[in-house]
Amino acid sequence: MAIINIKDVFGITPESDLVSIQTPEKASDVPPVNSGYVFQKESLEDLLMYMADPAGDGMMLTGPAGCGKTSAVINLCGYLNWGLTQVTVGSRTEAADLI
Repeated sequence: MAIINIKDVFGITPESDLVSIQTPEKASDVPPVNSGYVFQKESLEDLLMYMADPAGDGMMLTGPAGCGKTSAVINLCGYLNWGLTQVTVGSRTEAADLI
């Protein structure tokens, strides 16, 4: 495990008390970092707060198609060395498809 400073990596000072986050050793399923990606500060803070302590819960992101939900998660996982499995679901997806 490594500890990264949020201000050093993302260039923001969170409004919360969160200043650093633990990252695992890099796994094979970590997406590449897109150094040109620009995070929306408010969304980034929410994602970082969740990833700092997910407590076994999931996080649901909502918004219209194309607003950046998927790209934000992909890039954040890349920066934090978190493995990522991407699954596209639709109206015909059932719970058994995800297990």
